[in-house]
Amino acid sequence: MANMNTLQGLKFLDLSHNCIMQMDGMTYLKSLEELNLQSNMISKIAGLSHLVRLRVLKLDENMIDSLDGAESAVALRELHVSKNNVSEK
Repeated sequence: MANMNTLQGLKFLDLSHNCIMQMDGMTYLKSLEELNLQSNMISKIAGLSHLVRLRVLKLDENMIDSLDGAESAVALRELHVSKNNVSEK
């Protein structure tokens, strides 16, 4: 994703249905509380450690096969991952 450093106060971001392949470029979104990345092409949960206020993450309908990386979102209360290929290890 393009550099988003001018959006530091953003609380809600909907980037669903955009053919996004990687979760990156969100370092400056420290106020973000809800992120919708549904229906993209994301295969790995990453780049969440800087999103210290993120409570809701929607990743339904992607290509995710593991929840690894979600633990770095310390304030996360809701994680939506339906219609992915997540399996128990």
